[in-house]
Amino acid sequence: MPTRTVPATPVDPNWRQAVVVSVPTAGRILGVGRNTAYQAARTGDIPAIHISGRLVVPVAALRRMLGEVLEMATTMETVNTPIRLDGPVAS
Repeated sequence: MPTRTVPATPVDPNWRQAVVVSVPTAGRILGVGRNTAYQAARTGDIPAIHISGRLVVPVAALRRMLGEVLEMATTMETVNTPIRLDGPVAS
């Protein structure tokens, strides 16, 4: 019996600019199916929150899961500057 393949729904390339994404979208970003994504959200493997009866995934948490650096620093020099804990504190 031949297997039936369902074409994957593409992920919006601008998903990083959103505040939250749906659980199925988070699953597509992570490379898992819809049911697996919902199961992972229920067990806490995908960080999800309930908003008005809807289960959504915060993009910031999703990006942390993926190991992406958030745009908190304005330059790479700021990110790469070591912090000294043994010296005097600048005032």
